[in-house]
Amino acid sequence: MAAKKMEKCTYPSGTVGWQDFIFDEEEIHIDIDRWKLDKDNVVATHFHQEFRAYIPIVNGSDVLICSRICRGHTAMIMLQRVFSACLFFVIKPYDEILAEKVASEFSRIKEGALASALSEAWIQSVKDGKAIYPENLVKSVA
Repeated sequence: MAAKKMEKCTYPSGTVGWQDFIFDEEEIHIDIDRWKLDKDNVVATHFHQEFRAYIPIVNGSDVLICSRICRGHTAMIMLQRVFSACLFFVIKPYDEILAEKVASEFSRIKEGALASALSEAWIQSVKDGKAIYPENLVKSVA
């Protein structure tokens, strides 16, 4: 919403890295202050201000509502970065160098490749009877 208000809809998805996420016992957060440290420019400063302004609204909203607002592209990129961070934290106790390498490599996979893999997994779930087709989507194209 902050990027939309700034009329820069793809910002900051390309600038938020897997290292910018914090995991605590119940939530995952983007560490907006850490993220901004390396970005001393007008766009980053403006985004930071807009992001902060939306925090009370997001915190007061149901997760389902937030998920419906998030654009598919942004959601895909952010989930990729979160999963990359997860890979790092799981591997780190065994090999920190490998953990960083794996997390960085996963975060660089092209969005189209991720979308294809997820689509294929969903199709397989439908085929196995574990998921159903989205009725509204089917009706809209039928």
